Amino acid sequence: MTEENELHPVTALLLKRVATHPEEICDGRWDWVLAEIVKNGSEAERIAVEPVVRKLKLDGVYQRFMRELLAPEQPDLFDDVDL
Repeated sequence: MTEENELHPVTALLLKRVATHPEEICDGRWDWVLAEIVKNGSEAERIAVEPVVRKLKLDGVYQRFMRELLAPEQPDLFDDVDL
């Protein structure tokens, strides 16, 4: 990799953290770091981060969607009953 293609330490650290704690990306804990990388990082950094984050975010959405489909929140049957 040439110098302009090298990842900044914050980008490299985020990618290592994502590898060991993917749930932190899904729950948005590091969204502020991602926003800064997208805003200020090199093209190589954006290319390195985007597919990883995209997959994890979509995996999180899929899991939440499936939980809702398989066990939707039940309405309170007594909401409209005068006791």
